[in-house]
This record gives sequence, structure tokens and C-alpha cells, in this order.
Amino acid sequence: MSIIFVVLGVLVSGLWVVDGDTIHKDFHKYRMATYDTPEYYPRAWWQAEHDLAVKATARLAELITQCGHEIVPLGKSCKYGRECAILKIGGKDVAERAVAEGWGQYWNGKRPKPDW
Repeated sequence: MSIIFVVLGVLVSGLWVVDGDTIHKDFHKYRMATYDTPEYYPRAWWQAEHDLAVKATARLAELITQCGHEIVPLGKSCKYGRECAILKIGGKDVAERAVAEGWGQYWNGKRPKPDW
């Protein structure tokens, strides 16, 4: 029996960028409430979705490194016990950039999720 552990994400500026829409900071897990990004394997439906998830994670980490960040908790929980929040980069919701650059889609927290 083989067990394979895959650790994805990037540690940058005191944050663990888990994926393009989830970050951890100071023992808090935050889910960005205004946009969605693709999932990694095995939750990805297609290889292309996984590949885009890798790009989304890298781009979010790059933006945080280059431009700084502000986490705005919304005072409610999202799925999987994460706190809902808005992540601001350069004073603007990062959702705008994610959508404009093609690595995210606006999302209101309800299904259906995008088909990447």
C-alpha cells in the first residue's frame, strides 16, 4: 500500500496561500467570499482545472508579495470551518484582479460552482 501526500500552497509574507481563494494567517483560515478559483487534484474535475489552480495560487502569492494585503473578516463562517473574508490588494478586492486576469470568477458562495 502506498500513501502519497501532496502539499500545495505557498508561504509568503506571514501567510499560507493554500490556493487561489483560501489563506491561513495566525491560526485563522480564511475563504475569500467574493470569488472562486479552480481546485487542485483530486477535487479538480479536469487536468486543466488543476493546472489553473496552481497558477491561481502562484499569482495570489505574487500579488501579496509585491503589493501587500489587508484581510477583512466578514464575521461569518464559510464552508469547511473557514472564516469568510475579503482580501484586499492595493486597497481593492483581489476578486477584481482574479477575474480580470482569468484565474478566478465572481462567486456568491452558492452552487453551482464554475466549470473550469
